[in-house]
Amino acid sequence: RYCEELRIAEESQDARGKATALNNLGTICIDKKNYQKALELFQRAIACLESCPPEEHVSVYGNAASSARGLADWDMALEYSLVAEGLSLRHDLKHDLEILRVGIAIVHKELGEEAFADHLTRAQLRLPEDLQALVRMELHLQPLQQATAIVDKGPGRNDPCPCGSGRKYKKCCGV
Repeated sequence: RYCEELRIAEESQDARGKATALNNLGTICIDKKNYQKALELFQRAIACLESCPPEEHVSVYGNAASSARGLADWDMALEYSLVAEGLSLRHDLKHDLEILRVGIAIVHKELGEEAFADHLTRAQLRLPEDLQALVRMELHLQPLQQATAIVDKGPGRNDPCPCGSGRKYKKCCGV
């Protein structure tokens, strides 16, 4: 179905439709643990985002970070996560922040304290200037015990979603 949506969007030169279809196809690849293909699809989606609403930007960058984590490309995972975080904060999309924070905490746990601080700082410096000031470096640089506590305290699949939608986490932000 998404392949057909992508074909139609490409034929009609609908950048938003193309970005959405590529994002959806990428999430399918993540589900199948085909992280390289997913990352390629998300990167193509990023190239189409200019005419899309901020929510779509955050979704695509967050998904790209997930696929980069699957490939153990920590620099790319952090850079995409920080872009998504900065855009979430700029556009007051706070429901996405917890998910992004968990992803960053996973990288923190994988790299260890010192290497994580180096990778995170480099990722922040590669951001556009307007996003650099928005990312919450002090939060991400907390000691590992605190960062992993964030991961461990995440909502369960059947818990109410922390975004306040009233839906279960698995049907809302946990998708």
